[in-house]
Parts: sequence; C-alpha cells; structure tokens
Amino acid sequence: MAILIPPDMTTSGSAGVADAQVAQALQAAMPSDVWVWYHPKNSSQRPRFVAITSQFGIVAIDVYDWTCDAVQEVRRDGVRLKHGDFVNPAGELNPRLEQLRARLPETNNALLQGLIALPNITDADVRAHRLTTAIPRHCLVTRDQLGDMRLTQDLEPCPTPLNADLLQQLRDRLYPETSFQRPKLVRDEARAQRKSIRVRLTAEQEGIARTLSSGVTIVKGVAGSGKSLILAARARYLAAMHPDWRIQVLCFNRTLVKYLKDLVGTPGGCVNVSTFHRWALDLGVQVPWIKTPADEQREEETIRRFVDAGSYKHSYDAILVDEGQDFRQSWFAMVGHMARPQRGGVMVVTDGAQSIYQEASLGDLLGTNASTLFLTKNFRNTEQIGRFAVGTIFTEESDDPSDVADSRTPFAGEFSLQGQPVQVVSAPTRDEQAEFIAKEIRRLVREGFAGNRDIAVLVTTWWGAWNRLK
Repeated sequence: MAILIPPDMTTSGSAGVADAQVAQALQAAMPSDVWVWYHPKNSSQRPRFVAITSQFGIVAIDVYDWTCDAVQEVRRDGVRLKHGDFVNPAGELNPRLEQLRARLPETNNALLQGLIALPNITDADVRAHRLTTAIPRHCLVTRDQLGDMRLTQDLEPCPTPLNADLLQQLRDRLYPETSFQRPKLVRDEARAQRKSIRVRLTAEQEGIARTLSSGVTIVKGVAGSGKSLILAARARYLAAMHPDWRIQVLCFNRTLVKYLKDLVGTPGGCVNVSTFHRWALDLGVQVPWIKTPADEQREEETIRRFVDAGSYKHSYDAILVDEGQDFRQSWFAMVGHMARPQRGGVMVVTDGAQSIYQEASLGDLLGTNASTLFLTKNFRNTEQIGRFAVGTIFTEESDDPSDVADSRTPFAGEFSLQGQPVQVVSAPTRDEQAEFIAKEIRRLVREGFAGNRDIAVLVTTWWGAWNRLK
C-alpha cells in the first residue's frame, strides 16, 4: 500500500469525498515504496495528487467531482456544467505538469504523466456523454477504474525502473521543504573533515509536517526523533503554500533560535523565529523572569491583562512551538490568543521524556481540542548510548511504544543504530579523571576521529575542571 502524505487528508475536513476515493484507490494500486502527496483544492497550483514511483515515474492526478447529471455540454475545448461553469480539465492539468517539469533537472529522464480522475463518472457515462471529446481517453480515470484497481492501466512504464537514489532526487526537487542540508563530521584518510549531507524526513515525519490540521497538534517524541526538523519543515511548507501568511516559530532559549533559523532558512520572509520573551517584548509585553512566587504571579497577571485587552488577537496564521515542555501555562494562553483560527494552527513539539501539561488542558489553554502524535524512533543515538542514558536517568525500560508519553517508563525499543559501547571510567581523584579525559581527547584528534571543536566535555563545576584540563 502506498504512503499517503499527509495521512490525515481523509479526516481533516479539507478533502471532499471524491478526493478520498482517489486517495484510497492510489494507496491500494501502488506498492509500499511509493509516496503520494495530496494538495488541497485552492491551496496549491499543483495537481491534486502527485505520486513518485519507480515503475511509472512521476504521476500527477487532478480530481473533479462532477456527477453524470451535472454535465450539460461536452466540447473539444472543455465541459460545460449545468450550474454554468465551463471547465477544461486537460487545459488545467497541462500547465500544472509543466510547473512540475520545470523543477526537475534537465538531465532527468523520469517520465511525467498526468491523469484526470472523475470518481462519480462511470465508463458508461463517458460513452453516453462522449467525454473523451474533451478529455483524452488515455488520461481519464473513471469510477469503474478506481473500483477495479485499474487506475494505472493506461500509464506508460519507465524503460528502466527508477532506483532509490533517483526517487530521492525527484522528491528533493519537487518537495524541498522537507529536505535539509546539514554538516557532518567524516573520517577520510585519517583526517577529520566536514561535508554536507542531505537529511530527509521519514514518511511519518513528513506526514506530520504537512498535516492539514488547523487546530492544535502536539508532537511528543523521544530524543533524536526529529521533532525540531518537523517543526522547521512545517514552517517551510506553510510559507511555500501561503507566502502571505504570518508564521511564528517560538522556543525557550536563545541558543535554539540560531539553530531553528538555520533549519527554516528564508522562505519568503514570512517566518519569524524568536524566543517567547523576545516575541512577547516585540508585542509590548514585558514578561518577567521567574525567580520568586511573586514573579510568577506578576507574569500571569501581565499576560492575562494582554489577553483580556484583546491586543493583537489572531495576528498570526500559524504558531509553532519547539521544546514545549519548557513553556509555562500562561505562555500557551498567549499563543492561543494570537493564533488565527482555520489557518495553519498551532503545533507544539515536546520531549516525550519530560513532563508537559495534559493534552486536554493544553487544548483548553489554546482554545481548541488538541491531537497528540508520538514519535518513538531515535535517529541520533546508538543503542549503546541510548540504553546507557535510559539506565542512568530512569529506573526502568518499557517494551510498549506508547509509554514514550510517560516520563517514568521511556520506550527502549527506539534504539536501532549500533555503535561503540559506552565507557565508564572511575578514578580516585579529580586530577586523575581530568588526566584521562585529556589523553582521550588527544588520541581522538591524533587518530582523526574528531577535531577539538567536535568534542564536548561536560563538568559539574567550571573553574576547577577548566584549570585541570587546560
């Protein structure tokens, strides 16, 4: 079964019955390595569906929900409907195909084929109304073809099936919002070097980034599950689809701001990334840092006055929150106040191993129901490091992936990468500990495993450790 992106298209309310029928037929007719993207009507200049396949290349599908009774006249240049509209499906599909073709490299030899789906029209209706006068038969898909899984019967197969690398290249060209260039340390001829690698979202991650939800989506995940990448990809996706929108990305600390800005890039200038305190200050709200209970009360009163006054209400089309477990309840109240309904919604990503307010209460704070998604796959740490961390921080492991939401029983089945075992070195004195660390650093640099700037030393006290290590 093909992978549908986003997977919530049939439940979001954005898709009609005809779209849902085509989506189900595509999923059933295509193999599991095929990704199918859905583009809601009136929100994109692209065909309703785009599938990237090894067998047929790129397949673009437009969908029309006419019934047989709605057709009044069929001409070579289009179809007139009884309510007055004149539609030229082939004429509408061709420029959309050309827009897709313009994104492909000149040397690309992948087929680009178009289909026009009429889920409410049967083969008999086509003959009765002579619809092939306006729509070429080889690209017309009827209800009968959808039901009999004959959707691909008229597609031309590629001379040679496209390999995985080429499929990834096509995806990068057509959907760059969910592909990132990141630096990576590599060892080449015993020297530590940096190269740029392309990081692509998984189907699960991409589906979340492209969700059609206009409400509140909470993404909870283990460390290294790509939560920040998903957030950045969603910002890029919304900016590409709606360049006139106002999109805000929020986080808690300033260090994360630069990282998120690098991920988001500059998609038309409609995305702003800042800490919550900086964002609030730009809106004229001086949010105090919490040092005493009095500060906490003053903060809540300050934000309550801002919200009650109706200032800047619904000023943002989408608000995305990273590291949501660090946000206070009053901050979420302000986020809910600022988000414009029925647009890009609010997405909050949070560490599944840290506590956050219950989903229901967070939805109440943001003024709408909240849906929660879980990410249980760790792409950052090896199993050895992950199990060591779990065993050090938590008292038990769990075999249930849903336990990622419970800070006391993190899911240990997330660790798939393999690596070197974690070394635990004990020494009688801190001087001897520092001496061992210094020797290990020199060895790693000398043998080309890493550079000095690629090694972190974590200490409980700065001054004593610094003097020892330097």
